[in-house]
Amino acid sequence: MEDLDKTEVITKEAAYFAFPFDLKQPQFEYEIQNGVVDPSKDMYPGAGHEWFSAQHWVSVEQDGVAASVMPLDAPLITLGDINRGEWPEKFENRTGSVFSYVMNNYWDTNYRAGQGGHFTFHYEVTSAPSTNPADLSRMGWEAITPLEADTVTPQDKALNPTVATQAGGATQPSTVQVAGNFSMSLDGKQQSFLDVQDANVLLETWKPAEDGNGTILRFLDFGGTERTVTVRTPGLSLESVTQTDAVERGQTAVPMTGSNQFQFTIHPHEIVTLRVVEGSK
Repeated sequence: MEDLDKTEVITKEAAYFAFPFDLKQPQFEYEIQNGVVDPSKDMYPGAGHEWFSAQHWVSVEQDGVAASVMPLDAPLITLGDINRGEWPEKFENRTGSVFSYVMNNYWDTNYRAGQGGHFTFHYEVTSAPSTNPADLSRMGWEAITPLEADTVTPQDKALNPTVATQAGGATQPSTVQVAGNFSMSLDGKQQSFLDVQDANVLLETWKPAEDGNGTILRFLDFGGTERTVTVRTPGLSLESVTQTDAVERGQTAVPMTGSNQFQFTIHPHEIVTLRVVEGSK
C-alpha cells in the first residue's frame, strides 16, 4: 500500500510508482478484459506504445525469471520508461521496469488542470520461473475482490434446524424444511452453494434472470484449452440448464448429470452465460 499526500499544481506533471526489475531484454505481458497482450507483437499498426491499460496484472520475464505487478487502484501502466511523449511506432528495446501511471495533467480536455490531496494505492508483487496468466488472473481477482464474511442466523432461513418431537415418550430429532426447496443442513466446516470443478474458471455473476425465469450464471475462463467444465449445486435441485447469449436469449440445452450437476464447454478466455431453473426436491 502506498499513501501519498500531494500538492495540487497546474504546471504539467505526471506521477508514477516505479517497479525497477533488473531485466535487460524482457518479454512483457499484461491482462486485458478477455485475454493477455504481448505489446511487442499483439498491437495493430498505429497503436499507442507509451502507456497501456491492464485489467489485473502486468508481467515481465527473461531467462527463467518472471516478476508481476498488480496495480489494484490505477490501471494505467508504462513499460521500460515513463511516458515521454515520443509516440514510438514500435514496441522495442525496453528494460524490465514497470511504472504504475497514477495521474497526470498533460491534457486540458476532459481532465482536471491539477491533482492534489491524499491518495492511497494498493499493489501486489509476485515472482515465478515463468509467467502463468491463469494463476495471475486468479490472484488478481482474489486481490481486487477479497473474501467478505457475513454472519447468517437461523432467522435468516439459511439453516435447516433440528427440533425435538415426542414419540412414544422419547425425544427424537426431526428435520424442518426451510427456505423453499433448500432443505439440507450446511456443513459446519465447509459447504458451497455452487462448486465449479475447474480452478481456471471464475463464476463472475449469479443473478436473477431479467425475465424472471430462473437465475443467470456467467463464467469467465482465465485461459488454457477448450475443455468441459463440471458444476455442482449441492443444495439445489435443478430442472434445466440452458446456454444463452450475453442478453440472456436461449441457445442450447446444457447436459445435466442428475438433478444438481451439469457440464458445459468453455474456450480460452471465453465468457459463458447459462440460465438455470430450479426444480422441486
